[in-house]
Formats: sequence, structure tokens, C-alpha cells
Amino acid sequence: MGKWSHRPTKVKIEVRNCDLGRGVFCTKPIAPEELVEFCPYVKTTHEKIPSPLNDYIFSLTDPDMFKRSTDDSEEYKERVKPVMLMLGFGAMYNHSDRPNLSWEFFCKNPLTDDVKEQYIIFRAQRHIMPNDELTISYGDPYWAERPHLSKEDL
Repeated sequence: MGKWSHRPTKVKIEVRNCDLGRGVFCTKPIAPEELVEFCPYVKTTHEKIPSPLNDYIFSLTDPDMFKRSTDDSEEYKERVKPVMLMLGFGAMYNHSDRPNLSWEFFCKNPLTDDVKEQYIIFRAQRHIMPNDELTISYGDPYWAERPHLSKEDL
């Protein structure tokens, strides 16, 4: 297990029904900068993710990945694009234009093959009260890659 695998946070969170289907909510107050979750992820490629999970993946950028192939078509690049499938609550955080969580890679190289280093750290950006939904910003590329979804519907 990773460096932080035996350091649980004091934050208590749970999944509940909400207007968007399901969301993650806190059950106790969370202070700014407080650690909410060390979220492991699985690094894979877009083509290996079943379509129902496509809206739950995070994109990764690997500038050298296309040098390993003679196929330079856009279709091929899309299929082999590296992605992260979040475990834990990571895939359950809904989007907000005013998110209350920030996230960062635990390691310097998110493309590492070392599973001990494959974590995303989620922290509170401001005070979060009990029963508040925990949200992140999906970023503009998320919406650009998913024309069937709309931020305005949130």
C-alpha cells in the first residue's frame, strides 16, 4: 500500500441521493485546507473503459505516448489516451463552478506505474458545513470531451 494508506482522515463523508443522482456529503465540519481523501486511481487507456464509465474518468496527458506508435490518426490517439479511473469517493464528486474541494496528484509523475504512488489528494478550499455536498471543478476539457453533457444542466 501507499505511503498514506494507514493515515485515515478525520473527515466523515458519505454518499447520498441529490438532484444530480448521487453525491458525496460531509457529516462533520471541514476546515480550509483539511485533508478530505487520499483517493487511489487506476491508470489505463480510454479504449479499456466501458462506455458507462466514460463520464467518471479523469484525463491524463502523456506527451510521449504517440511516439510509441506508427498510427497517428486522431481515432487511435483518442482510444489510447491515458486516463485515470478513480476509486474511493473520487469518481463520485459532482462538478461545481464554485467547488469546495481542490485536488492534486500525490506524486510528481501521475503517469507512474508504481501503484504506491497513484493517489489524488482532495482538500477543502474553504469551511464546509455538515450536510454540504463536496464538489470539484471538472475543468473545461471535461465538458469539451463530452458534448452530450452540459454544465448548464447542473
